[in-house]
Amino acid sequence: MSNGRNHIKAINRRHEMMVGIVLSSLFMAIALFSGRAQEESVVIESALKKTLAGQYFSQKISASEHYDKQLDESKRTLINALLNQDAPARRHAQESNKLVDNTRLLGWVKAGKYYMSHHYLMQQASVAVDMKDHQQLGMIMRILAQLSASQGDLASAEVYLFEALGIFKQLNSQQDLANTHLLIGQMYARRRQVAQMAGWAYGDLLMARFYLSKGNYYQAKETLDMSIDDNLKLGRTGAVASAYKTMARYYRAVNDASGELYALIEAGKYYAHSGQSYQAQQVVQKLQQRQAPLDLIQSLEQQIELRLSRYESQVKIVHQAREYMQLYSLYKSKGEHGRA
Repeated sequence: MSNGRNHIKAINRRHEMMVGIVLSSLFMAIALFSGRAQEESVVIESALKKTLAGQYFSQKISASEHYDKQLDESKRTLINALLNQDAPARRHAQESNKLVDNTRLLGWVKAGKYYMSHHYLMQQASVAVDMKDHQQLGMIMRILAQLSASQGDLASAEVYLFEALGIFKQLNSQQDLANTHLLIGQMYARRRQVAQMAGWAYGDLLMARFYLSKGNYYQAKETLDMSIDDNLKLGRTGAVASAYKTMARYYRAVNDASGELYALIEAGKYYAHSGQSYQAQQVVQKLQQRQAPLDLIQSLEQQIELRLSRYESQVKIVHQAREYMQLYSLYKSKGEHGRA
């Protein structure tokens, strides 16, 4: 009886030992699998980040390239519009004196002489008003809008397009209304494109500052260059100034004194160009702290004064333009189109 019990106990101990071995093996397998899963998760996450980064830069590059293509496309659209006028416009031109010399205008546009084109069209618009030729006035307004878009001046393009739209509504010219609405849609699409580029450029500036804080100087310099180029293309001079100020930090970090002076000078110029006088003076103070050559500081102060003066003149011009627009609306509402 005692031997039987001992035999049963021995069997139970073997079972417990086997169960322990199996459980231990199972736990080891789970731990091993978990470790591999974590490693794979890290690898996948890293790959995902690289993919997203790649998508970021590919999207940014395509956005930058698309901006230039949009300017070229606007120019081509203008040229095609001048070459192939709508049938209603051709019939109207046969019935009355044609005010716009398309051959002359095409030559200026193809040569990039936008100022001459704009001045000529404004003169002809005045003639159309005197003749009370609203059809040709609307066409001229639309051409002026396309000319402005070819220069990237979407604010002026908007004013001209809505003026053309109002004229064609009065004339009940359905084809002209449709064409003008199409151009307005394209203009808003361009505005979104510009906003997207501004976002990319700002993102570059933030990334450059992050790289600089981590000591990744090569990436910081490369990203700053992209930010400056894109902001210059967009005419965002305040953002350009901020990027050059960060560039000065980069040059200081890599012990390039001449590069730091250059970046600070450019920052001061662009701050003044955007009307930020306080920031421009701060740059001058930094140059004094760095013991920059006196003639260099004096030259920058002259540049700052000149650019601030130009900025103030531009502000006055914009203010006058708004007053003129109010007068224009007043005269137009009274039916005094010539004075308008």
